Amino acid sequence: MFKMLDDRTLRYLAAVSQAGSIRAAARELGVAPSAVQRTLAAAEHRVGWPIFSRGPGGAQPTEVGRVVIAHAQERSDLDAQLAADLSSVTAATEGSVSIAVGPGFVDQFSARVLTPFMTQYPGIRVRLVTGGTDALVADLNADEVSLAIALHPEPSPRLQILRSSEQPLGLICAPDHRLAGERLISPDQLAGERMAVLPRGYGLRALHDSFIRAHGVEVETTLESDNQPAIVAAVAAGRVVSLLPPVSVSRARAAGKVLLIPVDDARLSGVRAALVVRRGRRLSPAAKALLTACECWFDH
Repeated sequence: MFKMLDDRTLRYLAAVSQAGSIRAAARELGVAPSAVQRTLAAAEHRVGWPIFSRGPGGAQPTEVGRVVIAHAQERSDLDAQLAADLSSVTAATEGSVSIAVGPGFVDQFSARVLTPFMTQYPGIRVRLVTGGTDALVADLNADEVSLAIALHPEPSPRLQILRSSEQPLGLICAPDHRLAGERLISPDQLAGERMAVLPRGYGLRALHDSFIRAHGVEVETTLESDNQPAIVAAVAAGRVVSLLPPVSVSRARAAGKVLLIPVDDARLSGVRAALVVRRGRRLSPAAKALLTACECWFDH
């Protein structure tokens, strides 16, 4: 066993390896060659094996030396990463960031991401934009926002999805609705239903329309609103039904006001929520900090 080599020793050894000789390393380090020679001799004594072989061609690492030099480089890389991480955290204590969030995610985002984030970074100004998927993606592409959390955005070479999670659309109905006892809803069972939908431009509306067209189901659009809580309230009152993801009705389901029943349709069951950035955009430290918080939310 040998004593751990200190940072200065590792730095000297790495310099000799890179420069190819003790004299050249001394010039790079700004010290006398004798200082480098003494440090090298002490290191070899601690290791118990030659670290460099000396000859007319200079100093070349031995097999043991290559292991030591690799360790020195790893230590240097870790130090550099620590400095970068500390700088990023320090820089993120101030500044501003804009994020676009689909309306169905606002409640959970506010409780699980935004509030803790603002507590941790009180000096950061946050701008929160809500809207349909098309509008959120347009804001992202125009650099109006740095991040977006959207439901089922269309694939695009300009967008990079960093995280996603399943949000299958199901039938939302009141507990006493005629379909409340079903475990799986077939498309034809929705024929004649009074339905609530979001306006065009929202990902949920596009999914609703494509589902209706694909199955040729005749339904009555009774309520159109960009306010999802209003839609959920109308469903809970037994006035309408709707196709919504779990995140949009989490509170109402927990309170027993509505039921969420899966629908037998691959299109609806494959819906995902996505954390998106514009590909190639450099994020500010504040935006990176909020992105990390969003990633943690998706991961858990």
